[in-house]
Amino acid sequence: RSSRGTLPYCCFVFFITIGLFNVIAAIFVESTMAASHAILEEKKAERLNDEELWASQLTTLVKRLVHFCHKGCDEAAPTSVEEIYKLEVDASVIKDWANDEVTRKALSDLDIDPQ
Repeated sequence: RSSRGTLPYCCFVFFITIGLFNVIAAIFVESTMAASHAILEEKKAERLNDEELWASQLTTLVKRLVHFCHKGCDEAAPTSVEEIYKLEVDASVIKDWANDEVTRKALSDLDIDPQ
């Protein structure tokens, strides 16, 4: 018997085996990632459809905006929707409001990037 073909055969079997396991592992990882993505999308859809979450976070955002608009003012802050609707906001106020930690958390809770 000749051992001349043994080493190439062993190398061939080794690489085929490694390649096969690599393909199996890739399929497993892909299916796991797809399932994880589906779960994240489902949770995001639940948050976006949560009317109570939207109402509470938008209320927080408006209250913080009114707070920053009347920061340092002697006049009373608006309390009615009509007064808030007529409120004029300077760009500097928006910058302060956007950098506020409470505002950033409310935006983040609504899946809005605060940047």
